[in-house]
Amino acid sequence: KVAALAFCFAFSLSLLSKSGISVLPSLQRIPQKFSNLWKVIKGTTSRITEKRFTKKKSGIPMTFDDNVNDGWGTCTLKSRKRVGKSSFDQFEFTLPLPDNMLPLDLGQQISLCCLDNNNHVAKGEFYPYVSGKQPKLGSFSILTPNYDSSADNDFALGSDAANFARVLRSDLKVGDEVALKMGAHKLDYRGQYLPVTDMLYVACATGIVPVMEQVKAVLPNGSSSVKSVSVVWVNPATKDFDVTAEQLEKMYFQYSTKLAVSCIVDNLQTNTVEDNAEITAALPDFTAGTMAVLAGPPEVARKTRAYLISRGYPEDCICVL
Repeated sequence: KVAALAFCFAFSLSLLSKSGISVLPSLQRIPQKFSNLWKVIKGTTSRITEKRFTKKKSGIPMTFDDNVNDGWGTCTLKSRKRVGKSSFDQFEFTLPLPDNMLPLDLGQQISLCCLDNNNHVAKGEFYPYVSGKQPKLGSFSILTPNYDSSADNDFALGSDAANFARVLRSDLKVGDEVALKMGAHKLDYRGQYLPVTDMLYVACATGIVPVMEQVKAVLPNGSSSVKSVSVVWVNPATKDFDVTAEQLEKMYFQYSTKLAVSCIVDNLQTNTVEDNAEITAALPDFTAGTMAVLAGPPEVARKTRAYLISRGYPEDCICVL
């Protein structure tokens, strides 16, 4: 079953469904033109207000010394909750100091490590999940799928990260310590077309987490050379868009002439990108200055990369997170 929802210029909802599935029930009613115009005006005003009056929180970067404990620090499991009606869990961790922040670069992961109930090491690499405008000082969160099938969780995260998420859910308790370390940098553009003027982000499931942070970074005018941003987000179930659909909608109305978003329901574990007409239509053709960023299950990213190359995207203009 396939359906799609696109945030268009007037934010008319385009439900492209082969089976009559409704997408994002909270947005089922198509807004009238007046309502759309008001939202665009409100979004533009919000963008200007935030730029002028919202100060970025400044904190103390948490220190990691490679000569002490091999660069590992500690954090403490604070809470776990389901995000809306989605299939995803949010785990929040506190840092050693209340004004600590993680000194992460854009596209950098964090490594988390702990012991399960059998004293076996569980370790996973994750991108911090920010549910608001800015990260909270003194804490951070990660987002993990909690599908009914362990095989589906393994597919979505990879076996190591999926096992770590399982230990978080079943073995660890609030207040338990977890080892923390700065992880790999995955955002690496090696293309010859500079400056980058157009960004294409293709996210599947929790791949939306690093994509959201990058979109926030490149959208503000003057923040980069990027002139247009396209986000294609695919989930196997409509409910999984609860994770960040509200943020995406708000960003669209703030940057309606720069941002295009397509949310498409499809199971890319069993289906392929090229088999879905809504996905292929949402992927723009390559032009000089375009950079594509793929995020989500490794197998989905591999297939999507191959498809983009077949569409004329140079290999060195595609980055896999």
